[in-house]
Amino acid sequence: MYVLEGKGTFGHNNINASKGQVLWLSEGGSGESEIDITATEELRILLYAGEPIHEPVVARGPFVMNTEREITEAFSEYRQGTFLK
Repeated sequence: MYVLEGKGTFGHNNINASKGQVLWLSEGGSGESEIDITATEELRILLYAGEPIHEPVVARGPFVMNTEREITEAFSEYRQGTFLK
């Protein structure tokens, strides 16, 4: 889940999150999931999900890769203007 705007508490652990933060959800198990969300100020979130791929995840800035080396390469290619070529 990505918090687009505002602040709130999430899940049974009441995790606090605010604009610009990402919340990582665990597998739901039975195919159905619920999460308690309480807005502490006007709140907009983006919820996205997909099938688990069971691979390592490394995220830095706008890049999400599988290893630190791939992240370093992505930043280097971005700076050189060759990232999308």
